[in-house]
Amino acid sequence: MNEYAIEAKGVTKIFGKVVALDNVNLSIRTGEIHGLLGENGAGKTTLMNIFYGLYKIDKGQVLINGKKVNISSPLDSIKYGIGMVHQVSTLVPEFTALENIVLGTKKNEFLSTSIDERDRIVKLSKEFGFTFPLDTKVRELPAGIKQKIEIVRALYRGANILILDEPTTSLIEEEFKQLLKSLKILVSNGVTIIFITHKIKEVMESCNRASVLKGGKMQGTVEISKVNKEALVSLMFVGQKIDVTDSALPVVTLKETAVSPNPICVLKSVSTKANSKKGFDLKDISFGIYGGEIFGIAGISGNGQKELAEAIISPHTISSGEIGINKTKINNFKTVDVFSLGVFYVPEDRIKDGVLPNGSIKENVLLGHHEEERFINNKTWVKWNKISKVAKDLIKRYNI
Repeated sequence: MNEYAIEAKGVTKIFGKVVALDNVNLSIRTGEIHGLLGENGAGKTTLMNIFYGLYKIDKGQVLINGKKVNISSPLDSIKYGIGMVHQVSTLVPEFTALENIVLGTKKNEFLSTSIDERDRIVKLSKEFGFTFPLDTKVRELPAGIKQKIEIVRALYRGANILILDEPTTSLIEEEFKQLLKSLKILVSNGVTIIFITHKIKEVMESCNRASVLKGGKMQGTVEISKVNKEALVSLMFVGQKIDVTDSALPVVTLKETAVSPNPICVLKSVSTKANSKKGFDLKDISFGIYGGEIFGIAGISGNGQKELAEAIISPHTISSGEIGINKTKINNFKTVDVFSLGVFYVPEDRIKDGVLPNGSIKENVLLGHHEEERFINNKTWVKWNKISKVAKDLIKRYNI
């Protein structure tokens, strides 16, 4: 067996005038968990999409087990034993977990799966520490469970090189620990893992080695056992003076803010009925949130957090209880009315529920604000010049 499971040599990828990858070299050892670090836009996902056949190389080459290969599509990557779990779920929402796993294989004729094949999937899942309901439609499952299904799907297709793109985005600490246990079982069974992240703490806890990309250029590769967090930060943020703590990114010092004497958001004995059989009822929920504080709600993914958030932004759906914002009872308010009070919502699945993936930044700025006078003239004409100005300001301010 070759020392390296997969390698990139002089890989360059250009989109228009943007050089996304600039002569990148990367070698992933067989049987290791290799972290790929970098800020958003550093080129991490672009490089992995080349490994997975979603992007074609402009210059350079990819080697698998020491041999040059031509990966022009995901079918090629699957043939070479490469599986990828994307940051945004690629599962079919209306199919069950079982149907998604067999979809695209020779075993999916009319989506009917034999008992033997079903048993094989159950055994495969348990072997690597993954448990999930096979016969539940994916749209009813939380993000953490969808991720497990995608990993099992890759293993079912025979993947021995597994690419995980930001796998912990929707996971709490305990779920990350469970995932880490499963990854170590995978490695002990001969699977090589590439772990894409921008969280240094997770790399220190889970990886054997790590490589850092910055602005499309490879900054270096280090043995985790021989470096500290400061060394990784210096690779990620060249030339920046940064205080390093146990947090994932450089520490941000928050200005002390006076907490309001009275709560600005109050829930009193709020209950709701689940929208689906797999959803959660909320029962007698009460709390108050004060202005100037960060109010946390903890729990394993899929235990009612989403239903609680949606009850606040769509209070007309609650079955009993009372919700108030700034001393105004909002029980009969629709979502647009709640937003007009200065409430905003970033959903769990940003791509599905939060943005228009195929829309421009201008169109996304207008999304949900299309009735506001600052963007609409006489409730008829869209002020695109005004929207463009706001979009450009957001792009500059948040480095979009």
